[in-house]
Order: sequence, then C-alpha cells, then structure tokens
Amino acid sequence: MPELPEVEAHARRVRRWTAGRSWVGVRVVDPTAVRPGMSTRPSEGGVSPGVWSGPCGGVLRVAKRVGLRAGPTGGALVHLGMTGHLSRVLGGDVPRFGRFAWQLDDGSAIWLVDARRFGCVVPVDDVASAIVAGLGPDADAFADGTSLAARFRGCRGPIKPALLDQARVGGLGNIHAGEALWRVGVHPRRPVPEVPEAAWDALAAGLPGWLEAAVLNEGPDHDGDLRYVSEGGANPFFVYDREGQPCPRCAAPIQREVIGGRGSWWCPACQPAPCGSAAVR
Repeated sequence: MPELPEVEAHARRVRRWTAGRSWVGVRVVDPTAVRPGMSTRPSEGGVSPGVWSGPCGGVLRVAKRVGLRAGPTGGALVHLGMTGHLSRVLGGDVPRFGRFAWQLDDGSAIWLVDARRFGCVVPVDDVASAIVAGLGPDADAFADGTSLAARFRGCRGPIKPALLDQARVGGLGNIHAGEALWRVGVHPRRPVPEVPEAAWDALAAGLPGWLEAAVLNEGPDHDGDLRYVSEGGANPFFVYDREGQPCPRCAAPIQREVIGGRGSWWCPACQPAPCGSAAVR
C-alpha cells in the first residue's frame, strides 16, 4: 500500500510525464472519486474537478499526498488510499478501475486507478498551502533526533501507532514505521517516553536514506505500473509479513502482533519487548 516512498515514486513519474506539456482537460469516469476534502469515503458526486487547460504547473509531494498544479496556484490534491496508482495511458482507453484522468496535449492521460476506491482527487485553489494542511514534517526531513523526538512530546502510548500519526510526522505508514523500528532496535509497543535518545538519533539520521532506497526500489524512472507488496509484488522488507522467518540480523524468528489495530512484525531478540507488554495475535 502506498506510503511516502511509493507516493514519491509516483510523483517523480508524473513530473516526467508532464514536463513541457499542457493540460487539455479531464475525464471523470467515477464522479465519487472527486471529493471536497481528503476522505477515504466516496463522495456523493457533484464536486467540480476544476479547470484543466494550459501549461502543467508542476507536481508536488508531501507525506502521502501528490499535488498537481493547473495555473499559477490552483489544481488538485491526490491521495492514493490503499491501492491507488497514477498510471500513464496513451490514447483514449480507460484502464481497469480507472476513476479519473488528466488529459495531456500529447494524447496521453494520467489516470487515478484504484480498485478499492479509497483514493481521491480534491480540487483546491492553492495547491502549495492545501497539500501541507494538517500534516507534520515529512519523516525524512529532521536534522537530528532531538527535533524528531520533539514532535512526540506529550505522547504516552506505544511508539508504532505514534509514528503513524500524520499530524506529528508525515509519510510513514504501517510497513515503513515497522521497518524503521527494527533498524533501530525498538519494540513497536515501547511507550514513547521510553524510546532512548540514541534511537531517536538513529531514526533521524537513517530515515532519509532508508526511504530514498525504498523510492528507488519502486522504479520511479520507468513507466510500467508499480506493484505494491500488498498486491502480490516482491517483498523487499526485513520484517514486514515475515512471521516465523529468521531475523536478517540475528536469525531469531520474526514475531507478529496487533498494535493499535495494525499488524506489526518485530524481532524478539533485536527489539526486546517492554516490561508488561502482552502480545495480541
């Protein structure tokens, strides 16, 4: 499912597809994909997609959102939901599960393709301000562990669900949060106040490289559709969905438990459980 690296890979592809091009219109196959705000629920329809004509105004990416500009400031935000893709199609064909398309002057179209319909297109008057609304800084944007830890001041719960709070830190989802915690040796159920300073430092220092490597693993420089691991793509991760398999670092069997309603994978040797932690299958 798309998190910061996957969304960044999509954004880089769209920048390449739209470089030097102009918008010539949109094609709305599923009006419920166009929503008045960020939501995973299909709208009742009737939301105008806005005006799409003239030079492509640039592509932004913040956290898990993509911003497409039309004109000096306006355009649309795109959220890919659980299974959404941005796919380039030549000619007038509608791809399977194609919901909405932006048409370009070279005859191609960029489609929001989404089987489960959690993704959405949100028309906005100012892309630059709308794309950051309600979000914390990107997870790869912290200069040091002190500034990263400060985003979680006052949080008393487990670190894994806290990392998924987009208002604190943008872009991390269930998979990459779990992978990051394995890299720094912190159990996903450890209370935020008990996360050691060294772990915050390691997270701040490591996240930019780890996330960029994940972007490159998605192949942002080719035009074929990206295939998420949740859709049957190859699993490049160290602990995600590897219950019972040996830890790549110490060979202890990876364990799984439910934390904050989400499946979490961790190594019992590299990531010792906090005292009193009870696993939930």
